Amino acid sequence: TRMGAVGMKQNELKLHGGLKLGMALRREAWIGGQRAEGEIKERRSGNVRMSLQLRGGADQTENDPVQRLIERGCSLWDDENDAGGAEQCFLKAIEMDPNNAEALCSYGVLLHESSNNYQEATKYFEMALKSNPLHIDSLHFYGNMMHAAHEDGKARILYESAIQEAERLMGMGEGPHSLYVDTLCNYGALLEKAMGEVDAAETMYKKALEIDPEDTSVLFNYGVLLEDRKDDIDGAQTMYLRALENDPEDLN
Repeated sequence: TRMGAVGMKQNELKLHGGLKLGMALRREAWIGGQRAEGEIKERRSGNVRMSLQLRGGADQTENDPVQRLIERGCSLWDDENDAGGAEQCFLKAIEMDPNNAEALCSYGVLLHESSNNYQEATKYFEMALKSNPLHIDSLHFYGNMMHAAHEDGKARILYESAIQEAERLMGMGEGPHSLYVDTLCNYGALLEKAMGEVDAAETMYKKALEIDPEDTSVLFNYGVLLEDRKDDIDGAQTMYLRALENDPEDLN
């Protein structure tokens, strides 16, 4: 539910970034002079809060003690970097509602990000999906963890399930889930870098840009694909410049 803002830096229209688990996005573009795995977007509490409000509205969240604990836990971790306080909130929420997929997922993300506790995080993601197999947040963040661990087959299944469920809801008239674009972006990176499925990756980026034409991460990843896989330097340059124009302060 949160993710890390790592800056963009222009270097002959190529972006250099390091791995950082923090607040808005994680970039792995050029490390040690070599292209790395591609950009993986991870968003934590901002999307949890938005997701809770979209599903239940502010009034329902205010009147639901479990949801208040989840939001408080996200705030403690995202805004104050207080893993211990966040853990207390999530565990209390799970104690009050052991089948609450949002609480289980949020705790799984915390375990992964705060202590890299892969085994315990997996346990809570699996519990969340046992409670709700179509829980998009759990599918997305579990997929991110599998992606980072190079468990590519598992990540693919999780990303595809999240995308399918988001698109099913959109087909029923709902707006795009708050993690839909992020999942398309991450799945595109997985398809291109890990599986060599360039056309399928391009489809993911195009779908994401239909929803959010200004998403910096998608524009960056698509530019890398055009440059590396399609030898389309002009197209890549256009994407890089659009990314920089949309987020001119995200430079370091």
